[in-house]
Amino acid sequence: MATKVGCGLGEWQTLNADLAATADTAANLLDPLVVTGDRIRVVEVPYMNSGSKALLERAPYFLLRGAVDSSATATTTSPVIRVYGVDAEVNDDGTWDGTESFVRLDNADNTAAGITLTFESTISTTTMLSDDDNFYTDVEPDLTGFSTQNCKYVFALVETAGNLTGDSTLIAQIKFTL
Repeated sequence: MATKVGCGLGEWQTLNADLAATADTAANLLDPLVVTGDRIRVVEVPYMNSGSKALLERAPYFLLRGAVDSSATATTTSPVIRVYGVDAEVNDDGTWDGTESFVRLDNADNTAAGITLTFESTISTTTMLSDDDNFYTDVEPDLTGFSTQNCKYVFALVETAGNLTGDSTLIAQIKFTL
């Protein structure tokens, strides 16, 4: 399926490594477990910790944002993604173990539009948060976050591919919160 990665609570992790790639087909957006590719990250939802003991519950919420490296100068199309949660084990090679059950996490309506990660048309430090390496979109949906629905893994597909000027890569990032 994709690249399996772990993620600590409160850390930003890449969820999709190329939002400018060709958008996934409408059929694949409704049957996401058939999609393969190195750009897709299957991110494990971390367990919550209580002191030195791990609780048996996973992080309840997540935030999303887009990122692009600092060589980008402009975007003409902001990417749109759909986010899915999976209750299954993922093999180390990123394939599913055959017991998968998934749910869309960004919208209860399976055919509704996904989340737009809005990049400014002119990318600069005066309009977007930035650090030494990247520019970032606003956090989606807000600071409250989306529910993980107690899923084990989260991944995202591209509904609308982003388009930018400059030799850069658009990525989606996820951060799990309490």
